[in-house]
Amino acid sequence: NGAMQVAQRGTSYTGTDNYHTVDRILTSNGGLDEDCTMAQVDVSAGTSPYTLGFRKFARIALAQAGVVASNSAAEIDQRIEAQDIHSSGWNYLSTSSFVTLSFWAKSSVTQTFYGRLMTETGPASRNFPFEVDLVGGTWKKFTIKIPGASNLAFTNSNQSGLRIEWVQAAGTDQSGTAPLNQWSTYSSTDRYPAVASTWYDTDNATYELTGVQLEVGSEATPFEFRSYADELIRCMRYYQASTDDWHSALNSNSTPGAYSNCN
Repeated sequence: NGAMQVAQRGTSYTGTDNYHTVDRILTSNGGLDEDCTMAQVDVSAGTSPYTLGFRKFARIALAQAGVVASNSAAEIDQRIEAQDIHSSGWNYLSTSSFVTLSFWAKSSVTQTFYGRLMTETGPASRNFPFEVDLVGGTWKKFTIKIPGASNLAFTNSNQSGLRIEWVQAAGTDQSGTAPLNQWSTYSSTDRYPAVASTWYDTDNATYELTGVQLEVGSEATPFEFRSYADELIRCMRYYQASTDDWHSALNSNSTPGAYSNCN
């Protein structure tokens, strides 16, 4: 759902972290004194993502400025099954074999943000932070080249194997001096370099994301657009919405009519 097309649960939600809007996209917020709003939004005509075919993006927004505490965190996450990495064709134990992460991002404020990948299977989690430097109000495409490493491990299972995070705000409990663009041992107190508080200090701050693609190889290829129907089926592996008609039919023990997977 890298083009942010499918949002079975709804198109806007304000409150605690979880999957609430765009399918496969998790908002993870903690230790904040202001609620964030997650939404699926239309890409504006004439912008670089629009001219390349993107029509939707995921947005995290902050209505009122807050104060970043030591344990604060605001981020957008996507989690990939371990078996999908395990059997992807990436020789993740080799430093000369790569996967490439590409995406479009935009912030309403100018700030150097960070993101990271984290392995979640194997004897020890590994951490790979990267920089997302944004000029306020401008879409920018990022391409992150990620090598393998001898101590990466991905089980052939459906548990979360690789986490991708885009960080909007983080307190000192989570940030420090983690080296960029290389794998290191995961530390919950040193996930990425110190994060500026500009975004969280600003009323009506927004951070937007679309065109997310992770692929085997050392170069980013053009985004693989899929039909809405194809993307919906893939998202239904993790969540499946149904209409009131379907529930009514089940309750009455009658044969349901057409089954819809849209909100």
